[in-house]
Amino acid sequence: MGRSGACNIQATKVEKFEDKQDKARKEWAYGMISNRHCRLYRQGVEIYIEDCSGNGTLINRTTLLRRGEKRVLHSGDEICLVNPDVLEKKIRSTTKLEEILQQHAFVFVNCGKTGAVN
Repeated sequence: MGRSGACNIQATKVEKFEDKQDKARKEWAYGMISNRHCRLYRQGVEIYIEDCSGNGTLINRTTLLRRGEKRVLHSGDEICLVNPDVLEKKIRSTTKLEEILQQHAFVFVNCGKTGAVN
């Protein structure tokens, strides 16, 4: 997962903005996502997520994985590619913060397929 077109799951850049300030906020948040941000892979029957980024990967809004850390994923886990602690330093509006978090979050659903995904 990441910004790169080579990733199987690509974070999309937001193209709609309310004003210049909204555009700056959203572009700054998108810039926090690495080209290859994290990877999902299967080991035995478990699916893991491993952070490959400099800003971390947030799981279920409670667990922040840092570069090289991995964790088992379960169906329904939310994977967020932006770090809310960093966002809060520049974005004071809880509504805008929540909007950006939702734009860069994915819900993992285990469909039983094999292989690795970046």
